[in-house]
Amino acid sequence: MADLVLLTGISGFLGGHVGLELLRQGFAVRGSVRSLSKADKVRASLAKDPSQFYKDFAVLFYGANRPGAKVSQGLLDQIWLLSMQGGVQNIYECIKALSETDFTEDLKRFDVPTLLLHGEDDQVVPVGITARKSEKLIKDVKAIYYPGAPHGITATHMDQINAELLAFVKKGRKASQAA
Repeated sequence: MADLVLLTGISGFLGGHVGLELLRQGFAVRGSVRSLSKADKVRASLAKDPSQFYKDFAVLFYGANRPGAKVSQGLLDQIWLLSMQGGVQNIYECIKALSETDFTEDLKRFDVPTLLLHGEDDQVVPVGITARKSEKLIKDVKAIYYPGAPHGITATHMDQINAELLAFVKKGRKASQAA
């Protein structure tokens, strides 16, 4: 069991890539939505034209709209393709659930070493209202923030992310072997 590693996509108080687009649309932290009409608009946009919704989302996901961004069309197409496979109803319900769910108590219960990696220019899940708050709730957390990095850091900062993950796992393995 000492070599078991869990990598999860929960980001701060809200998790999931498409649902977190809601944060960019002006939603409050901890799942309490300032305006359900905004969530309704996002869901309506998804329902009306899923393909365009995902294309627009891909740009924000990788920060392709930022000056000097070096994001290939292939990478944008990849996240679009993955999103298109999610099923519109599934994503629609995900947006609803994630805009109304508070993960605060879950984060407080984390009882294993946790690595939190976050781009500081994340347009999907703004770092100040997610990762920085999560860092305060998780007991044994190592937080690393990447200046200028977008949400899709596993693709845009692949070498850095892989090095951090490997170092974290190796440190955990050494600690468990010493115990």
